[in-house]
Amino acid sequence: MSELHAFSYLFDWTGALLSVVAVSFLFRKSIWYWILSIAANLLLGILYLSQSLYMAAGLQVSFILFATYAIFRWRVESRAQHLPDYWERVGTVLALFIFIYTLLATRFTTAIAYFEFAAVSSFIVANWLTAKKQRFCWLAWIAGNSLFAPVLWEKHLYGMFAVQFIFIAMSLWGWRRWQDTPEGR
Repeated sequence: MSELHAFSYLFDWTGALLSVVAVSFLFRKSIWYWILSIAANLLLGILYLSQSLYMAAGLQVSFILFATYAIFRWRVESRAQHLPDYWERVGTVLALFIFIYTLLATRFTTAIAYFEFAAVSSFIVANWLTAKKQRFCWLAWIAGNSLFAPVLWEKHLYGMFAVQFIFIAMSLWGWRRWQDTPEGR
């Protein structure tokens, strides 16, 4: 096994496993979702850069920024304090900046690039809705995972490819579970 292939394999499967564990904490709206997501996003960002998936790599940076925003937001809300108005815009502006930058770095020469674009767009909406504890985040996650699966297959990232289907099932469960919670609007 070549060194690059071993690196990809390790980061692919480790990032996939960390991501699944992280989502299991999201069902309970636990802050550990965000903490574990940051670790997974670091691994996956490096992996996607090595595979020339620039939008997906930029998305990982965006996820880390959103996670930082969400940790702050969820902690403030748990103390029944008011979130400053400017925090509503900080995460969105930073994520959009990163998205635009990675969009400009991507060449739309294949169908896979368009799938990547659509998936990344869905993931940004999903992450923003998740940070706000909106139930509809789960539908955006399903869309993003469905669109990202062909990209991962094309790049031979089979760990993350397989996990997309686990994420879809987990998102259906999350959609159902958040249906009956007051914060899961």
